Amino acid sequence: MLDANAFDAIQLSSSPLFALRAFHAVVQPWHYLLRAVHILSTAAFFGGIVLLDLRLIGVRSAAG
Repeated sequence: MLDANAFDAIQLSSSPLFALRAFHAVVQPWHYLLRAVHILSTAAFFGGIVLLDLRLIGVRSAAG
């Protein structure tokens, strides 16, 4: 068995976790708006990458 003190080097302090809890309490009313913005911005980022890759391999859209 491993000694319990072997994991002391990777143990997290609780003070940063309390700071995150306070931040979460402040952001709670706008949680779904922030989540939607995050998902839409991620989709726009990867969609831009796909469009650039398609352009680089020679696929042209009918609108262009």
